[in-house]
Amino acid sequence: MIEHIKSSYKALLKVFKENAYSTQALFSEDMSNLSSRITLGVIEKNIYLEYILAQLVKKKPANNIYIILKIGTYMLLFLNKIPDYAIVNECVNFVKSIKKSELAGFVNAILNKVDRREFKLPKETDKDYLSVTYCKPQWFIDRMIKEFGEESTLRVLKDQNETFDLEHIRLDPRVDNEETLKKLTASGAVVRKTIVGGYVVKNNATVKQLFQKGNLTFQSPSSMVAVQGLNPTNGSNILDICSAPGGKSVYMAQLCPDSTIESCDLYEHRLKLVQFYSKRMKVTNIETKAMDATILNPDFVNKFDYILVDAPCTCFGTFIKHPDVFMQHDESSIDKLSEIQLSILQNAIQYLKVGIWFIQLALCSKKRMKRL
Repeated sequence: MIEHIKSSYKALLKVFKENAYSTQALFSEDMSNLSSRITLGVIEKNIYLEYILAQLVKKKPANNIYIILKIGTYMLLFLNKIPDYAIVNECVNFVKSIKKSELAGFVNAILNKVDRREFKLPKETDKDYLSVTYCKPQWFIDRMIKEFGEESTLRVLKDQNETFDLEHIRLDPRVDNEETLKKLTASGAVVRKTIVGGYVVKNNATVKQLFQKGNLTFQSPSSMVAVQGLNPTNGSNILDICSAPGGKSVYMAQLCPDSTIESCDLYEHRLKLVQFYSKRMKVTNIETKAMDATILNPDFVNKFDYILVDAPCTCFGTFIKHPDVFMQHDESSIDKLSEIQLSILQNAIQYLKVGIWFIQLALCSKKRMKRL
């Protein structure tokens, strides 16, 4: 079990210390199903775990020890198939393995307190009850209630506890997918076809195998609709200005194999995700470029026939599948990102070839950008 703890620890260090997204952290480590569950569980339950540990630890320890305490606490409270004594022992042994033997007794004592449930959770009448119970920042709870009412907020928060074992996929539009569909159907994966041309499937072994081979990819209906709405013509110059991780770029590249797609993003490590995505899906007509989209690039002015702007946002609306969004952004990010979005759109319109005017419809007012 110590290897699972080790993998989770390394991934969580990237999330808590290096501010990496959970997908990046999981991708960078050789993760087993158990270590992935621990990693995502700690991220999802972070507020809950910190609430408990704050009662048991007088002074918050160094980040690496705090992460181990979170791992152990999560495992003790949410993994029922592993004996509690084994969880405590393995966490203590891991502390020793990273040359922190002097803190092994401390970790042992805290985790034993967790095991004995020497903590209290907030009552329903307490102000922080919803925040701790559903692991969301208090400002987010307050804002949701203000904008949507308590009943709707509670319904949304409760929905996150449902088990989502279904995924939306699309197939490669360049090839005959009859054989792929036969395999998916035979495995019992296919639930239904969607109006955007994809499929809702149960994510079983066959789906994973076909994903690795590049026969299919996971892509949300909304992501597909964005590309379909742009409706680029084959043989044109296309710009995906905020492209990582690359789903829309790859989709456009497959729909328009004779086009060149310029996929840009701020950081090289994010462009590597686009490159990896392209390679898996056997796409060769994507060129990547590291670029700050808020700064006008003179080389791009009047160059492109089609421009896709998936401007950076808080992603608060995707918290069910991406529980780490609250570690990346806080309430102040809403206004900050609206300024960035407007700046990117103002540059993008200058990259469009003269005579193509319809992108102006996407250039919202500053006031409306703050509402998006």
